[in-house]
Amino acid sequence: MKLLFIGSCSSFFLVPLAKALKDSNPQLHLGVLDLVNPSGEVQEHELLVFDEIHHSPKTEITGSKSSRLLVALRAIIRDQGLGRLILMVLGGQIKKAVTNAESQIIELQNREELKHLFSRYDVIQTHYLKASNLQLAELAPPEKLILSFWGSDLLQDEGELARSHKLKILDSAKAITVQNEDLRQIIAIKYGWDFYQKVQCNLFLPNQTIFNQIKQGNRQDAIKWLRTFGPVDEDAVTVLLGYNSRPAMRVQETLDFLLNQTEDVITRLHFVFTFSYGKNEQTEREIVALLQHRNIPFTVINRYLKDEEMAIFRLSVDVLFQVPHTDAFSTTMIEHLYAGARVIIGTWLPYGKLRRTGLTFREIENYQQIPFDFLSNQRLMNNPPLLDQMYEQEQSTQKWLEIYRSV
Repeated sequence: MKLLFIGSCSSFFLVPLAKALKDSNPQLHLGVLDLVNPSGEVQEHELLVFDEIHHSPKTEITGSKSSRLLVALRAIIRDQGLGRLILMVLGGQIKKAVTNAESQIIELQNREELKHLFSRYDVIQTHYLKASNLQLAELAPPEKLILSFWGSDLLQDEGELARSHKLKILDSAKAITVQNEDLRQIIAIKYGWDFYQKVQCNLFLPNQTIFNQIKQGNRQDAIKWLRTFGPVDEDAVTVLLGYNSRPAMRVQETLDFLLNQTEDVITRLHFVFTFSYGKNEQTEREIVALLQHRNIPFTVINRYLKDEEMAIFRLSVDVLFQVPHTDAFSTTMIEHLYAGARVIIGTWLPYGKLRRTGLTFREIENYQQIPFDFLSNQRLMNNPPLLDQMYEQEQSTQKWLEIYRSV
């Protein structure tokens, strides 16, 4: 069997999956289109997992400046809706958004080259179903096509054109996958119950390298590493507010509530922010200015972390607030749970599988329900074996192979 990954081919998600698939079925021929490593260049050991590495044909948008702008703006509206475009304009993000949109448009002269590539594979799995990835998927024969929602691509708002476009491709694809039953129900509600039987649930595999490094590490060494970004008191409770600075993560909203608590609560906390992924520079500036003005200790990590750093970072965080507007099955949250962090999540998030696993975390409907006695730097060591058990019982690798064979 020849399998090709296309779409948002992040090495963070796909290399662990590819390794497991190849270990279980060495005869599997595995290709990937436009593999990227969000922390920098793709590493050699990541490339070696795949039999073939492909790159999309270069796209050059031609025409006058005004016509190029119109093409890009149409792509943004199709992908994210008119409302999102207005927010980009108001937030001063339109130039960057237009540049991104231009880079994602597949020109006609490249379509035949991509179709020829897709014809060489038996199964084509599209990861993360944003509009530009669906453009790619349309070029694949429907009988070979698997569409895999990651989470935010299902839960985020979309314009009517984008929804109509997505419906058409969902209807034609051979299979659709999500990570859990909660998301399967959301697909049925959002796009119609006719899709329900077509959707299969299966977890993406965890990054076992990070899991193993977490097992071998400890909080004391992790705090020493965190001090390379600035001073951290040994007895402080390190608190991570989400994992990026986008408004939907509610970082500033959560921080404002915590800073309105009594001094005996605030003085125990050391806030941690990761401002390398999902940047919102205005939010970042406001948070830094506020904490500096209040003389409250904090650490900002403003670069991408590699696997070995990611593991020690997870161990350096005592408490994670995971209360975004939407989320699916956050890898960040899973890894923090595995490191023994105390996680506080919103009751509205579709984490039914984690709830049924018996993991220790706290749920809140609003900020007034934050259990301040739960904020501690004592690790919760019952969670890692429960997560190991969950992934072992899931048998995700075999399920993926069964899905691929069914195409």
